[in-house]
Amino acid sequence: MRHPVGHPLEPLFERAAESLTTALSPASLEAYRTALRSFLRYLGEQHREVYRLEQLRRDPHILGWLTEMRSRIPPLAKSTFILRIVFLRGLLEELAWSKQILTLSHLLTREDIPRRVKDCLARCCRNRMR
Repeated sequence: MRHPVGHPLEPLFERAAESLTTALSPASLEAYRTALRSFLRYLGEQHREVYRLEQLRRDPHILGWLTEMRSRIPPLAKSTFILRIVFLRGLLEELAWSKQILTLSHLLTREDIPRRVKDCLARCCRNRMR
């Protein structure tokens, strides 16, 4: 079920999510939408001046969103926190490619994902391939 945020960037992020999940399950699309809603809500509340992709910066937009997620009460589960980072990173990379704004692909990096989780994800993927 879709819950619009009402941010000017929402249609662009929504199209990116649909593009990334064309061959995936509806649950995958919903996971991407959850990440994009979280990020766009943060932008709308903390950085109302941002209404174009070209305006996005790692600091303060991405780092501020990460800080806000970490400081939530009650706290997000670690897996939820990590998955939101992974899904937003995918959306930013899709937008970087589709809109030819390469700086978007550098806003969130692999280093933003805690190491222990990367190891867990790698093991999970290896097990699925067997």
